[in-house]
Amino acid sequence: MTENIDKVAARLGFNMCDIYNVLCNTLKEAVESFDNYSSFKASEKIFVDKLKEKVPTEDDSGFLESIFDRLILEEIKRKRDKEKEFVDLKKKLPEFDAKEFERVTTKALGILIEDGLFAYVVWLESEGKHIHKLIILSSLKLLIKINLISSSQNLREAVLNEISSSIQKTLFARQALERMLVYARYRAKSLG
Repeated sequence: MTENIDKVAARLGFNMCDIYNVLCNTLKEAVESFDNYSSFKASEKIFVDKLKEKVPTEDDSGFLESIFDRLILEEIKRKRDKEKEFVDLKKKLPEFDAKEFERVTTKALGILIEDGLFAYVVWLESEGKHIHKLIILSSLKLLIKINLISSSQNLREAVLNEISSSIQKTLFARQALERMLVYARYRAKSLG
């Protein structure tokens, strides 16, 4: 890892807040123009391109696509009646609230510091809201970027199988995640 860990954590923390803000605003602007789930799903690339345009990320390698998929499309995909679920999504679109974003990142930071890495992951998974899913994805991205884990789709498995095998890895992961959350919290505070 040649890049400064603090710089990587800062970039991901700031981007986490900005991505959620842009995603919420872009969805609100565009979703009304779609009549059904199929047309919405077909326009996924348009949303991702708007995210890339408004929140420049370096070497994202599918990061923004996975955010859109996990935060927005995943709920619809799990349901049998995708059209009905899409109509419900249009009624309850996620809204960016800087104070709520700050509150959630502060809570996540507190759990990480007080209770440890595994408790942090379990809490994020148990909450399961859009912000929590974004923190999970950003945490995965950070841990991959600093070479603590290999490419993984599941944060809990990565922590159990790749990080917790070594106290040095555990402490390093915790420190890097703390930094990312602190920067995300400061970014949310500056927007609120």
